[in-house]
Amino acid sequence: MQVKQVMTRGVECVRPDDSIPTAAEHLREVGMGALPVCGDNNRLVGMVTDEDLGAPAMPVVNPRRISEVMRPSIYCFEDQDATEVAWLMKSNGVRRLTVLDREMRLVGVVWLSDVEDQHDAELVESTRAALARLVRQPR
Repeated sequence: MQVKQVMTRGVECVRPDDSIPTAAEHLREVGMGALPVCGDNNRLVGMVTDEDLGAPAMPVVNPRRISEVMRPSIYCFEDQDATEVAWLMKSNGVRRLTVLDREMRLVGVVWLSDVEDQHDAELVESTRAALARLVRQPR
């Protein structure tokens, strides 16, 4: 099964020149812990998380821009096999990946839970265990 069959479409993104308070508010509104950062033509340029933004204790006024705190995004392509994407999540220690078309434009997000119903339960469980170990490690 390809990722495009299980991913979430219509994902919104923030722009690199958006302010941090604007992005923090957007994260709260959509109820996600991370948002893709897109440049021109909806092309992915990075990812920003609530941790990057300092949420939930974000000051009301903060002149910094998303481009100063965003991180590289780990992504997959919409035509990749979902099992392959589960391995990619495991090897990178992430629960979600941004999904791009072959022109590098954002088309969605795929979550570990999206692939668990479709594929190898053992792979999904081992991915969850690997992620749990990462969360328990001190920073």
